[in-house]
Amino acid sequence: VASYRTGVPAWPAAAEPPPARRLGNLTWQASGRGQVDGLPVLAHSYQDAAGRRVVLLRAERVFPEAAGARLMPGGATWIAEVDGVVLFCADQPAPSLVMGQDRAEVLLAAQRLGLS
Repeated sequence: VASYRTGVPAWPAAAEPPPARRLGNLTWQASGRGQVDGLPVLAHSYQDAAGRRVVLLRAERVFPEAAGARLMPGGATWIAEVDGVVLFCADQPAPSLVMGQDRAEVLLAAQRLGLS
């Protein structure tokens, strides 16, 4: 959450293509590899013309559940809000965490990515 609020971390660029070039009005900007709390992740950042951002993190193992998270119908996903950042997490098709400031944009991104 802290790295999302301050902008995309200066992680080494990743050569992997994004899972989608567009998520609604959001366009893919960059990808990078890094770690979040010791968990290796591949990050894809998306942004629209107004500067709204969504970041998708993919990992090889499940993300820990955020404090205050609520399970979504079906039980394989959860959603939480931490310090003004909305988090949507899904275990399938790959452990994924979508972060953004607007709940509707995060849910739309998750849907377009096949996570919900």
